[in-house]
Amino acid sequence: MNNEFVDLLSVCDFQGGSQPPKRLWLQNPAEGYVRMLQIRDFTQSSTKPEYVPLDNKLKLCEKDDVLIARYGASVGKILTGLQGAYNVALMKCIPDTSLLLKQYLYYFLQTKYFQKLIKNVGSRSAQAGFNKNDLKKIKIFLPSIKKQELIIKILNTCENVITNRRQQIEALSALKQSIFVDMFGTVKTNNYSFKKSKLGDFALLVTSGSTPKGGSTSYLKEGVPLIRSQNVLWNELRLEDVVFISEETHKSMKRSQLNNRDVLLNITGASIGRSVVYRGADFEANVNQHVCIIRLNEYINPYYLSYYFANEEFQKNVVNKNIGATRQAFNYTQIKNFDILVPDLSLQNAFEDKVKQVDKYINLLSNSLEQMNLLYDSILHKSFNGELFKEGMKV
Repeated sequence: MNNEFVDLLSVCDFQGGSQPPKRLWLQNPAEGYVRMLQIRDFTQSSTKPEYVPLDNKLKLCEKDDVLIARYGASVGKILTGLQGAYNVALMKCIPDTSLLLKQYLYYFLQTKYFQKLIKNVGSRSAQAGFNKNDLKKIKIFLPSIKKQELIIKILNTCENVITNRRQQIEALSALKQSIFVDMFGTVKTNNYSFKKSKLGDFALLVTSGSTPKGGSTSYLKEGVPLIRSQNVLWNELRLEDVVFISEETHKSMKRSQLNNRDVLLNITGASIGRSVVYRGADFEANVNQHVCIIRLNEYINPYYLSYYFANEEFQKNVVNKNIGATRQAFNYTQIKNFDILVPDLSLQNAFEDKVKQVDKYINLLSNSLEQMNLLYDSILHKSFNGELFKEGMKV
């Protein structure tokens, strides 16, 4: 059977989960109870564990078991690393480990081949889910255990290198906020005794856009970028999933057309308070109603303001104070009334220079990370189509 494609179900069983009624669940561990695992336990670090009575109806997993998310937006996610009972939204993989190693299977399930198949199956279901029978046509390349171990080692090494590069990028991103504190002190104590003013004193424009008529049905594959709150991260504008509007729609939204160096601030929802400086040509992009444009006069540097917004103390003392538990939104009056510290403009500009220097290194590392990911995808693909061990190929 070695070095050939076999039916996945011939070497691996799959078992869906179960769960008792919610009234039996506990928020704290107790004797005779086991942790109840849901998709969010694997994907959200802030999830609080919940516990259920241990009985023979539960389906259990160990930390090294591999599970697949079966339903909803998470369908196809490959999960591992937790011990407990798993619920109906998860399916456990039970490989014949004399033929198929768990970690080799874990990597196979992440291939584009498997992910495409499983998501196609999921999308055909009313609940966007799948079951064991949906996997019966899937083939897996099955080399010897020794070669599986080598493939695992190679892919583990690739993942470690990629993880280290991501950590380097994260450290540099954190460095920029540290530079802010070094240069300007803390927002709350104002230990450098900077002048305090209202943001409105320096704002030439405070406005936001709108959702075009027709909503998402009016979005195009190309055209004028429409920046939404999900594109505005912490001092990062991420445009991988940006949507586009027509030139006609853009012209009808004249007030919210962007200028270079506008500060964008998320003003609604869970991402409220995130901000970034827009860098691009004037009048060639727009925003929806969830993103506020703050256009400044020459006395406030936009980079200074955006990092001021990101400061932890500003977030605690201004953002949290101005929004209620049920109403997560800023209005223009609140924004104009933000108290801000105003250092000398030369100091603000020096901060921008430092940020841009760090950004150069981040861009270099990000480009190399992109190349690493491409290489990883190539190795992953070759590992499971039989090419990795072709004659003459060095591994």
